[in-house]
Amino acid sequence: MKIFILLIGIGGGVVNGATNALVSDISEREKGADLSLLGVFYGIGALGMPVVLGMLKDRAGFEMIVSAVGLLPLLSVLILLSSDFPSETGTGSTAYSKPHTGKRQKAYY
Repeated sequence: MKIFILLIGIGGGVVNGATNALVSDISEREKGADLSLLGVFYGIGALGMPVVLGMLKDRAGFEMIVSAVGLLPLLSVLILLSSDFPSETGTGSTAYSKPHTGKRQKAYY
């Protein structure tokens, strides 16, 4: 059991680090504010989800709760599949549309 808890913790750390890097990369201005907003939603999820699941256990069975929580990632995948993303060769001002020159660019904060 302790090994599984360790693996869950490592996985959570990887996801946290990856989302922080993603938010930092896609934020053009006010990176600190965007990272703070990400932290706020992590906190809401960490504190709110046990409360919601505790209230649901009185109304629904364990199998139904686990199934509903398992379907949440599927909903996320469906939303991502239906989203439009900017192309890498577009004319927008995102970091993904700029060609990499190998030189360090000046950071504007």
